[in-house]
Amino acid sequence: MNFKIWLKGLASVISAGVATGLAAILTAPDKFNFQEDWKRLLIVAGVSAGFAVLNYFAKSPFPDEK
Repeated sequence: MNFKIWLKGLASVISAGVATGLAAILTAPDKFNFQEDWKRLLIVAGVSAGFAVLNYFAKSPFPDEK
């Protein structure tokens, strides 16, 4: 497995996780306010991206250096 391809997959998963977190935020505007609760927004997006990365690691562990 090529390390560059693996990193591109990881970047894709992170961006998809952030997008999923932001989509969840947009569906509940009464719970999240973009002007006041930006820390909460970052936490939700980060947790969503973290779960996506862990799922990616489960399916595609670190590549060999060969």
